[in-house]
Amino acid sequence: MHIPVLQGIPSGLGVDAATCVGLYNGETCTAGCVAPFEGGPVNLTCNPLSGQLEGPVLECKEKVCEVAQLPSNYSTADCAAWSQILRPAEATRVRTGRLFSAHENGMFDFCPDLADGTFAGTLPSCERTPCMPGETCEITCALGFEGSASTYSCDMAGGFTGTPPSCSPKRCDVPAEFFGSVRYNTSCDGVRHGQSCMTKCNQGYSGLPTQQRCFNGIFSGVPPSCSGNPCSFEGFQLGKGVNASTCFGLVTRETCTLSCLRGHTIEGNDLVLTCQASGEFTATDAVCVPAQCGDLTLVSPFSSPSVDDSCYDGNVNKQFGEVCFAFCAPGYSLDSNATLLMCEEAPESSAGFKEMAGAATHDAEMSSGPTCTPKPCVRGIPNMRGTSSDCLGKRTGEACTISADLGFDLFGSPSLQCQVDGSFTQDLPTVSPAVCPTPNYESSVGSTCDNKTVGADCWAYCNPGFEGRPKPYQCRVNETAAAVQIEQMEDTINCTNISLGTETNDTNDTNVTGGRRLQTLDPCGIASVAQVGLDGIAYFHDCTGKVHDGVCIAHCAQGWNMTEPEPSIFVCKSGFLVGALLPTCIPLPCSYAFPDALGVRHDCLGVRSAETCQATCTE
Repeated sequence: MHIPVLQGIPSGLGVDAATCVGLYNGETCTAGCVAPFEGGPVNLTCNPLSGQLEGPVLECKEKVCEVAQLPSNYSTADCAAWSQILRPAEATRVRTGRLFSAHENGMFDFCPDLADGTFAGTLPSCERTPCMPGETCEITCALGFEGSASTYSCDMAGGFTGTPPSCSPKRCDVPAEFFGSVRYNTSCDGVRHGQSCMTKCNQGYSGLPTQQRCFNGIFSGVPPSCSGNPCSFEGFQLGKGVNASTCFGLVTRETCTLSCLRGHTIEGNDLVLTCQASGEFTATDAVCVPAQCGDLTLVSPFSSPSVDDSCYDGNVNKQFGEVCFAFCAPGYSLDSNATLLMCEEAPESSAGFKEMAGAATHDAEMSSGPTCTPKPCVRGIPNMRGTSSDCLGKRTGEACTISADLGFDLFGSPSLQCQVDGSFTQDLPTVSPAVCPTPNYESSVGSTCDNKTVGADCWAYCNPGFEGRPKPYQCRVNETAAAVQIEQMEDTINCTNISLGTETNDTNDTNVTGGRRLQTLDPCGIASVAQVGLDGIAYFHDCTGKVHDGVCIAHCAQGWNMTEPEPSIFVCKSGFLVGALLPTCIPLPCSYAFPDALGVRHDCLGVRSAETCQATCTE
């Protein structure tokens, strides 16, 4: 749609803007000054948004003829009087001086040139005419100038003498209406006779500038017509709930008052905004604060631990108009839809919330809330040797108890609780197997059954001087007696004395005088054990500390299975263990306390005694 230009067409004395009339959106024109004015030309464009011509300001000034162009030895009073206002095509005259005579009355016409503002004409032919001694004349300032007059006297030589008057251009006073105007400003302060200045619209106002010309102490010209520019809210931060409808369409220096929407209260200073010259509204710290809703968890049915919600964000509750959801808390499955809530003007008993059930709404306290079912715990179920529990099948929030089996002792809290992540994550109690009392064997019998714990194997064997086959025993739980004890796994050991009437001499010493010892009686220590390989973790023995000729036994430690039917029997000879081979021990697989926490994976299945496995967190 084309909009014809309505504003901004240059006007004023000497302005030619004929081509700018009747333009439409986006069209351009050229405005200039007619003779005898100078200025321009300027190119202007029609703004499609405002219908106003925009572009540089056109200033047209009249051409003047300067008296300084005329010869200095002629009387140019007529020219001086009119030089500041003389226009082309107007004539002035150059006369002969007081002491000169000329043809044709000694007066010739000079006319300003139409093109460049210079005087044109023929100078008069003057002859010197002496003045009469004693005659005087008074020299005054020309029109538009001010200063004290000066008197000249004719001396005896027929020439005038005297001091020229001191003349300065008159200063024009700025009109009162130009002072204090908020719409326009002027550069006319201090302008003097013959000078021009401009009056322009201030920032925030639109309109063409006007020219003011100082003549004989008085300005001629009119003030510009300046209208206020509209203000925009572009980039202006309006708080939530603020109503600024009365501010639209305001122009420079106009004001409006903000208000608050329903559900909001005012805080800060006043809400009055002023349209500034910059096109922006004044800032204000007054804001409309939305009302805050209360704690939804205090409203039934949302107070249940199975229900969670998004109605509380950090340290701030929801504000008026904001929405949130009530849903099942971690560890619970949602058996219905989540509940949509809005912070509204609901009663305090509903914490200010209303349930949004389709097109219908009702206070939160009337809602049935989401239906949530606790999930079963599937991680961290206790799997410790010597214990039992009722943890299998427990669901979120439920507790279970670990109890020690007969023959085991429990240290620490036996209670666990199913956590929201589906696991039992509390620290497990410590379980220790009970220690069986050491059996009272006859002096002919030695054993490895001291301090054995439930499930550990041991062997009884015949001491030196006795013979008999070693027998296996085990620390077991006797449920009938409700106690733990070492029990035989086969028949009872039977050791026969074979040392009666037999004397032995293992010393093989020489005679007392100067003899040397052929065989020592050193006991067997740690080095002796390591020498035959019994220091390995798979073996259990009682060989450390055996005296010379002492008998000891070696079998597989708990967690290893011995393939031979009987353990190895060693004799300590002078600090060395002799008489048998090491037993063959096969490691048993681990079957308790696998790492089963939430988010953990491992390669521990099938790992055997003394082997290692790795547990890592899943991604």
